[in-house]
Amino acid sequence: MKLKIIICFLLFLIVPLFLISFGCGSSTTTTSTTTTLLTGNRDYYPNRDGNSWAYRKVTTMNTTTDVTTINSVLTFNGVATIDSITVQKLKIESFSGTYSSTRDAYQTVSDSYVKNYGDQYHPTTEADTYLVFPLTIGAGWTISGTKTATVAAVESVTVPAGSYSSCFRVHMIFPPNATTDIWLAKNVGMVKSEAISINGTDSTITTTELTGINF
Repeated sequence: MKLKIIICFLLFLIVPLFLISFGCGSSTTTTSTTTTLLTGNRDYYPNRDGNSWAYRKVTTMNTTTDVTTINSVLTFNGVATIDSITVQKLKIESFSGTYSSTRDAYQTVSDSYVKNYGDQYHPTTEADTYLVFPLTIGAGWTISGTKTATVAAVESVTVPAGSYSSCFRVHMIFPPNATTDIWLAKNVGMVKSEAISINGTDSTITTTELTGINF
């Protein structure tokens, strides 16, 4: 069980926001697709300094009945410099039982994109492109290398923090065997993500859901 928790923490550190992605076992998340034409700008990724989100991430594997839960708080907290690039710091605090972790992820946010520049332990000037604005159904971009993202749909989502309509669902592909879907709500940011990784007959599903915001 300890090994499983450590593995889950490593997965969380690799994926930012975003990165990365938390759901409460007793909660129900529902989605309903709409064909409404909508354009999403950077208000779907509010990055004001001090903005804070609380998430719960649940990881299950088809090879075990164990369920791993990690609670996290993400807060925009000042700036840093990588060479000549000024980046915003996203403080990520994670907790699971007696395990805890804190790190600063590095991002830049503009009217055109959100880019990731690693973190305080592994900063890089070769950014991954996390989001490209405006968000419109069918739009796509290269995250980095063979990793790609596509705006797949506009959906309504219910998570522990509440119900959110007109969320953009972005589908990300990480070859050869992993995908992540994220749901973004206007003036809120990411409200849910679902990451699936397949290795032969083994599969891992990690669901992250918003449990609260502070801004």
